[in-house]
Amino acid sequence: STQAPTFAGPWNFGPRAEATVPVGTLCGMLAEAWGGRDAPRFEFGSPTQQPHEAGLLRLDSTKARVRLGWAPRLSLRDALAMTAHWYREQAAGAGMRRVTLSQIAAYETRLSQSRQTDPTPAGARPSPFQAMVPTPTPSGQERGTCV
Repeated sequence: STQAPTFAGPWNFGPRAEATVPVGTLCGMLAEAWGGRDAPRFEFGSPTQQPHEAGLLRLDSTKARVRLGWAPRLSLRDALAMTAHWYREQAAGAGMRRVTLSQIAAYETRLSQSRQTDPTPAGARPSPFQAMVPTPTPSGQERGTCV
């Protein structure tokens, strides 16, 4: 008898190894993706004043790649843009179910577009996530959308 594979347990999903950046660079990219005066600010103290913290953090997605055939579809910049957008919306009190479903729909659109035969390298293609801008709703409140 064959035993069905088990998928219970921890999984890491992250960028390709070549997209790895130092923590300080990642923080700067996140602040840039956030945009505006309310962007998060990160301060890095002297190493002698702080407990040891790794300067480089990396997720190992080997298990997901091998067992699920998974590969990242977002660049680091796009993933940070989506993350910053989600947290900005959450901080503004937006309906997070709507925000999350909107991001999933935009991601699905991106996947379907990338499945079409396109000789352009993925990194050179315009991304639907690069411009996360607020758009007015009929009630006059702003909501975030991907354009």
